[in-house]
Amino acid sequence: MKLGGDVVRAQAGVVAVALAGGSVRIYAGLRPEWPEQPPAQATLIAEVRLPDPAFEAMDGSLSARPIEAGKAVAKGRPTFFRCVSREGVVILDGSIGPGKEMVLTASAVEVGAIVRIKGLTYGVSRGE
Repeated sequence: MKLGGDVVRAQAGVVAVALAGGSVRIYAGLRPEWPEQPPAQATLIAEVRLPDPAFEAMDGSLSARPIEAGKAVAKGRPTFFRCVSREGVVILDGSIGPGKEMVLTASAVEVGAIVRIKGLTYGVSRGE
């Protein structure tokens, strides 16, 4: 199945609207299979607020606008993140690291350290 370009752009737009003014939660540990599952085997390292609007859209891909830094509340090696709406509804999650959906300025974090997001992207696939 393949999606038309208008549908791809519309799906990305829905995600962008849902995340405007929301937050990014950064975790160390095992990422659950689905975003709706609690991160029981992970530690919350930091939570940072997304701007409103949060993303620049281009042909079904979203790239985060500059995100203010946050302060680490726990120590660890960030492995995944969750983006939540301003109401706290989980919208999506993804991996952290080079070549992944999110890139941080540091690969390990200490309590009280400043956590900066270097890049955050989301893309809708048109299909096979």
